[in-house]
Amino acid sequence: LHSSQSKVSMRTARNAARVACTIGLGSTYVPGGSDDYGEHWPFEGNKVTGDRERYARSNAIIEAAPDLGLGSPTYRWLWEAFKSMDRLWRADYAPSVQVPILFAIAGEDRVAQSRAIEDFALRLNASIRPSSVPGLEPASNAPTCPPRLCPSTYTGPGIRSRRRDT
Repeated sequence: LHSSQSKVSMRTARNAARVACTIGLGSTYVPGGSDDYGEHWPFEGNKVTGDRERYARSNAIIEAAPDLGLGSPTYRWLWEAFKSMDRLWRADYAPSVQVPILFAIAGEDRVAQSRAIEDFALRLNASIRPSSVPGLEPASNAPTCPPRLCPSTYTGPGIRSRRRDT
């Protein structure tokens, strides 16, 4: 839920979720939601994938096994998501993470906020090493690593750039 994609603000959505859960309506779908996983939604304009073949394959899987389909979020799901986001943004949380994390950020993602993922990655108490996956090539117009994350281009307090401009 992002304010630029929604007709309600984050604050309103958070308050609605909190109140709904407090009064016992946590299992109610958010407004406009249902258990419909979108099998009748057209490929054009969907926010999940730009790959028509993947879209068709996913729909075929859900048609064969409807229990795998996802409906809309409930107020409980939304409230728990807000609480999780709060935890992620606590000043002491990111530096306490002690396990390796792989961030796969899609350059044209219309669901997740790439900038928020990058901001969290920068707060980790770890070195950031851009990697590539064999067989996957970045789009010709996309950098292999966002400049804010690449150790070779990032400069900040106590960090010297290893980037060599020619």
